[in-house]
Amino acid sequence: TVFDLQRNTKRWEMILSSAEIERVAFRQGKIDETDEFLAQVRELQPDAIIHLAGLQVPTCRENPVMGAKVNVIGTLNVFEAARAIAAAGKTAPRVVYASSAAVFGPDAEYNEKAVGDQSVPRPGSHYGAYKLCNEHCAKAYWVSYKLPSVGLRPLTVYGPGRDTGMTSFPTRAMAAAVKGQAFDIPFSGPTAYIHMREVADMFVTALELFRLRQ
Repeated sequence: TVFDLQRNTKRWEMILSSAEIERVAFRQGKIDETDEFLAQVRELQPDAIIHLAGLQVPTCRENPVMGAKVNVIGTLNVFEAARAIAAAGKTAPRVVYASSAAVFGPDAEYNEKAVGDQSVPRPGSHYGAYKLCNEHCAKAYWVSYKLPSVGLRPLTVYGPGRDTGMTSFPTRAMAAAVKGQAFDIPFSGPTAYIHMREVADMFVTALELFRLRQ
């Protein structure tokens, strides 16, 4: 089941046939509207939740309050929905959510040294701050309620369907090159690229590892 603002199949059509798309159940709503979202999850009783909803860097910069509502309150709603199912005496859905390498901020914050998962996060954007907040909240749900989750921090995701957000520029540059059009990527320096299919596999694999551990 897909829960989203609207049923837009543009990206689905890149990997699914028309018949497969018709089999995808869809529910419309806003993840930051707590009562609505919790009611949807209670009705669905999912075994697992892959949480990808969020607003990207430019939107969060232009409208920090809306960015916080969607990225932070929306994520809290995911955990609250899982906690509500567990409180009803059922197995809580496995939760895998998208964090981001944006929790680390620019290289200048680290004196240009290599940055890894053990580095101290120093987000330089509202988006990165929201993602770091979500990681701390995820830990709090484990400490307080023993509600497990996995957060993944992809960096520069590229490939079909990658058309929004700061790190979408390399993919958009590739598309422009195919068309013989000029395109400027508004940042420079080394980065780690990961293909969108690999990212999808990471989320699914995390859920499978959850299942095996349970």
